[in-house]
Amino acid sequence: MSVTDAASPGAAVVKTEEVDGIGKVLVNGSGMALYVNNVDKHTSIKCVTACAAVWRPYTVSVSTVTSKMPGINGTFSIVTRPEKTKQLALNNRPLYTFIQDRRPGMVRGNAFTDTFSGKKFTWHVATATGVMATATASHPMHSKSPTYGR
Repeated sequence: MSVTDAASPGAAVVKTEEVDGIGKVLVNGSGMALYVNNVDKHTSIKCVTACAAVWRPYTVSVSTVTSKMPGINGTFSIVTRPEKTKQLALNNRPLYTFIQDRRPGMVRGNAFTDTFSGKKFTWHVATATGVMATATASHPMHSKSPTYGR
């Protein structure tokens, strides 16, 4: 399923893709998995600088987005990041891609835990059901002290 909010460049594009052991996950227009974390909220984004280099914010250039998209349980919105860029959010949780997901269908960041600027983040792939995915046998948490191999 593919859902595009608008035909203009910079519009929010969200699709769903079936991932074994998890179900339908949300992906961006390039097919990369979208994640949420346990720290960020629409009014308080803490994944900045070093964190945002690893967990890339799903930024858009539009100011509004359709709040409901067919086949996806949840409400979409646009949040403003500390550096004033616009980021797509689901259920008031900003959406990110993960630098270690090197191709569509990868969800290496699911149930991943890391620390930036003294804040401990736990990441989960966003799913079409609106529930955060948990680690599974085929997609376990990969590291408690990650190295990102940049």
